[in-house]
Amino acid sequence: GICDIGGICERLTSHPEDVSPVDRLAELAVAQEDRNCTDLPSWEEEVAFLRSSDFGNKSWLYQTCAEFGFYQTCEEGSGCPYGRGLHALERDLELCAAVFGIKAEVVRDNVRDTRRHYGGRQAVAEEANVLSVVGDVDPWSALAVEAPAATVVVGASHHF
Repeated sequence: GICDIGGICERLTSHPEDVSPVDRLAELAVAQEDRNCTDLPSWEEEVAFLRSSDFGNKSWLYQTCAEFGFYQTCEEGSGCPYGRGLHALERDLELCAAVFGIKAEVVRDNVRDTRRHYGGRQAVAEEANVLSVVGDVDPWSALAVEAPAATVVVGASHHF
């Protein structure tokens, strides 16, 4: 399979040496999604799609803007293993404003209030019978409960 670590590693390492790592990842993404790459939409097209009924994850995007602030970013100068500088927090905040009319300062206030209400990153530290597992290369790990309340799995990401 190409949806488990072994299958992904096999797929990425079985190419001839002259195939670039980016091309290997692109081939894997196409195989996993059974689709071809397309041109990126313009800002206006992206906003129109996110506002439309065709966008199936609208409730998640709204909850992200209105409560959680769970954005997958990779800032310039950071240590994340993804395309640094290609997706910054400001872009997500601009989308919240364009799609739902929720301004950046409101997002920040809502996130603060949500964390305060639910106990933030220490939420399960004192709870019994709760196991929190975090992958150390998971782009969501910055939002997760921290060790020692969580078990950190070295080399693990979000869905693996």
